[in-house]
Amino acid sequence: MLGAQIGMMGAMASGKAPYDAAAFKVAAERAAFMSTVVPDVFPAGSDVGNTKAKSEIWKNQPEFQKLLGDLRDKTAALAAATKTATSLDALKPAFGAATQTCKACHDKYKAD
Repeated sequence: MLGAQIGMMGAMASGKAPYDAAAFKVAAERAAFMSTVVPDVFPAGSDVGNTKAKSEIWKNQPEFQKLLGDLRDKTAALAAATKTATSLDALKPAFGAATQTCKACHDKYKAD
């Protein structure tokens, strides 16, 4: 669900979809909320079975938790920016920062 929100905003940011300020704002607010739920998806014991996560998540919890904190902070900043931004260009830095937090975690902890 978080990826769907990021994808919707990314399509607008890249020009693949028309910019809709209201839809972008809703997607940013949803992403900010969902980022607070992501830690709940990785409870102790969830490292077994069919998972797309690398085992390093459970071996390196301090770093993983830091990345989750970055995600919360950057998506919250993006949601806040939608309240005052007057254009898509004004939102792109906050959107880029948020997506970089996703990428940093996925690059290290998501199995292909």
